[in-house]
Amino acid sequence: MVRFETRIVIQRPVVEVFEFTTPFENIPQWIPQIPGARQTSPGPMGVGTIGREEWGRFPLRQIAKNWESVAMTLILGTLTADLNTYRAWEVTEYEPNEKCVFRSKTWRLSSTVGFHFKPAEGGTELLCLDEHQLHGPFKLAEPIMARKFPKGRPFLLGNLKRVLETRSQSSVQQPAKG
Repeated sequence: MVRFETRIVIQRPVVEVFEFTTPFENIPQWIPQIPGARQTSPGPMGVGTIGREEWGRFPLRQIAKNWESVAMTLILGTLTADLNTYRAWEVTEYEPNEKCVFRSKTWRLSSTVGFHFKPAEGGTELLCLDEHQLHGPFKLAEPIMARKFPKGRPFLLGNLKRVLETRSQSSVQQPAKG
C-alpha cells in the first residue's frame, strides 16, 4: 500500500477552494492528464455521488517514449476496447467547506483520495491524503507507484493553486447545479 499526504496553501477563501476542487467537472482544469470528468449520478454532490474521469487515448508512440507513466495510467484506469481509459469514483465522506473523500476500486487498484480544507492565514490550507493499493500481479508495480505518486501530487495541487489564484472570484467556473 502506498500512502502519502500533501499540503498547500491557496490564497483564496475556503468556500471558493472547496467549491472549485470538489466537482468532477472542474478536474480537467487543474489535472492536465484528465481531459474529461463528470458527475454520473443524479442530484447534488454528497456522500454516494458517483463521477467518472476520462483519461483519453494512448498512442503507441507515447507508450514507447514513456512506458513507465503509461503503464501506471493503464494500471490506474480501466481499459476499454478502443484504448480509452476511465475511472469511476464515489464520494464516501462529504462535509461542505471541510472535506471531500473519493474512493475508487477496480480489479487492479483501490484508491482513496481525501481533500481536507481549513482556513489559513491569507486563504485555505488544503491537505490531500492519498492511499493506493494495487491488487494481484499489479502489486509488483507498487515500488514504481511509491516513487512516482508522491512527486506528482504537489505538481497537481500547484496547478490548482495557480488556477484559483490567477482568476478573479467571479470568473472561477462553477458546474451547473442540478
